[in-house]
Amino acid sequence: MDVIKTYRNAKKESLIWIQYRYDFKSLLQSIRLIRERILIGLIPSLIVGLILALVFAQLLIRPIRGLMAALKRVSEGNYDVSVSSRRRDEIGELEAAFNSMTNELRKKKELQKYLSDSTYRQIMETAGNPLNTERKGSRVMATVLFCDIRNFVGHCENLDAEEITRMLNEYFTEMVEVVHRNGGEVDKFIGDAFLSVFYEDPEGKKSNSLQSIYCALQMRDRLTEYNLRRTGQGKEPIEIGVGITYGEVISGPIGSKDRMDFTVIGDAVNLASRIEKLSKKGHYTKIVFSGDVELQVRDLLNYQQLGFQTIQGMDKEIQVFELVGIKDLHELLKNLTSADLPLKRKSLEILGHSRNPDALESLYQAFQDQDEACRVQAILAVGRIASKDVPDILDRLIKVVQNTDQERIITAGISVFGRLCTSDRLFELVPYLNHSNERIVANAIEALGQVQNPKLLDLILPIGHSIHHYRRGARPMHPIGPELP
Repeated sequence: MDVIKTYRNAKKESLIWIQYRYDFKSLLQSIRLIRERILIGLIPSLIVGLILALVFAQLLIRPIRGLMAALKRVSEGNYDVSVSSRRRDEIGELEAAFNSMTNELRKKKELQKYLSDSTYRQIMETAGNPLNTERKGSRVMATVLFCDIRNFVGHCENLDAEEITRMLNEYFTEMVEVVHRNGGEVDKFIGDAFLSVFYEDPEGKKSNSLQSIYCALQMRDRLTEYNLRRTGQGKEPIEIGVGITYGEVISGPIGSKDRMDFTVIGDAVNLASRIEKLSKKGHYTKIVFSGDVELQVRDLLNYQQLGFQTIQGMDKEIQVFELVGIKDLHELLKNLTSADLPLKRKSLEILGHSRNPDALESLYQAFQDQDEACRVQAILAVGRIASKDVPDILDRLIKVVQNTDQERIITAGISVFGRLCTSDRLFELVPYLNHSNERIVANAIEALGQVQNPKLLDLILPIGHSIHHYRRGARPMHPIGPELP
């Protein structure tokens, strides 16, 4: 390639020209040298720029990721979350706002404890809706359960205020959990008593009166366990009375414009607290109910009539009954052959609450039901009815566990087996400590740990420690396996 360069004077007259000749090889070499110099100068700059970009990106993204993780925990209901807020830029302002938000949420969560279930529920239903600025009451059908501690003043004579408060808090914690488990709402606490409401199912799929009866029975069972702990600490056991009524109540806001409470009022509410006092005359469960409740549960219960009672504030005498037990065995057993699966499952559940040992044989047959939920309910029902350490029952339970690979059935079987067995037969659950399903392993640990057997503890402690180490830092687990009241 030839390149000609002409040199001129000030007048643009040509003075001289020079011809440069290049071959192709030398031209490529020159281009290569130029390219290398560019790359040598550019690459370090690119590397430095990339490093700086990554550093700045991490400085920006890391706090955002921390906020996202914290927000996820808040969305799961954990408000005990905060993020470090040391920056003074917009990210720092966002972190400070987040910490302020979680602090307010913690306060509101703590405040929720001081609200009745109905108050909190109705506030949440109307919150944020500008059309609901005025909240009005409504007439609904409900079953009302009133529970009171017997001779509470006598229990408190020799106790200081702190001990009385501690006792009531422990007692109410046990009772309220049972109410919630049975679908009731605690409306208010009145000293050593509390009022709970079981609202009627608008579709009529369940009897709220029957649910309240189950609730009262489970409250007595839980009270027995609570009293065992009290007597073990050298304290006096406590006794309760329960009054249950059914009827129309008014549910809504009651109070002044400055201080209101969502509650229920009506004859059914007043009557529940009145007839509860009649439970002192009872000889069986100390659970009494009105004639309106008896109409709801007729032919399902064993009960004894306490006669017509004159109730203070009532114009007419009220018929009152005391619960003896649940009787509906024949109808429930008949339902076990029904093609209606929800009915069959509910019947199996109620059989467990019946505490009737005559139902055991039918429950054993339900162990082979085609529906998994029915099999689980049958196992749990046996756990409520059966006595401890009965060889035949333990044989049937362990056979069910060993002959299935369904997680829910295995976990239910292990839980009930562990609850009913206090002997060395618990060693039959040891193979499940090495199961591939973590939930089954956890249920086996829980079942084996109920008996203070040194050999069993030696087996489960290393596994429990390893599970704890593996889960450390993870979010809390959900309750393991089916619950047995």
